[in-house]
Amino acid sequence: MSSHHIIRDDQEPALFILEAEEGSNEAIGQWLEWSPLVMITEKSFHFAYASQIKVDVMICSHENEVVFKSLLQHQYPLTFILSPSERFLQAGLQHWGAKSILVFTSVLQGLDQLLTTLANLRPDGQCSLLTPDARWVYCPSGQYEKHFAGNSMIALHLNEAKQLIEGPEFKLSNKGEWTSQVTGTIRIKSLSPFWIKEPVSSNV
Repeated sequence: MSSHHIIRDDQEPALFILEAEEGSNEAIGQWLEWSPLVMITEKSFHFAYASQIKVDVMICSHENEVVFKSLLQHQYPLTFILSPSERFLQAGLQHWGAKSILVFTSVLQGLDQLLTTLANLRPDGQCSLLTPDARWVYCPSGQYEKHFAGNSMIALHLNEAKQLIEGPEFKLSNKGEWTSQVTGTIRIKSLSPFWIKEPVSSNV
């Protein structure tokens, strides 16, 4: 998959590393090549610190502000956002406003809820979710079109399969995702917004 999909001509790329663990370097690496603005949280600090990632924004709790300001002193200048841990996502998206944002998480527990929250916070679709094996793209218009160079497995996150009015045949997987094997250009239309899961290994 090509990184240019998250970048608009009039914007700097913006990468929000919400949660990350060891082994996330490969998934994040291709996006860092664009020298994006980078936002991290307490939950991704150790990964970013060990990977020597240049940080522009740090989100942390009030009680840990002094600690992280000391640890990131060599990164100045950077912006600190103080927020309760349960609101790190909301605080980060609010800070970057109208930017097109790529949110990364390596923690897949509660993925359905995270996709729902992102759709509620960014109803205009100016946000994608990157996981170690895929990128979730929000389609607020209910339409999606893309060319896949090779045989690729995609998936949809929607309430009911009958929302689809046009597209390839999707089957319900044991993961609870509607999946389809696709090659070439695909077009999907739905009666309501949906998320589509693109494999990060796709050459498109």
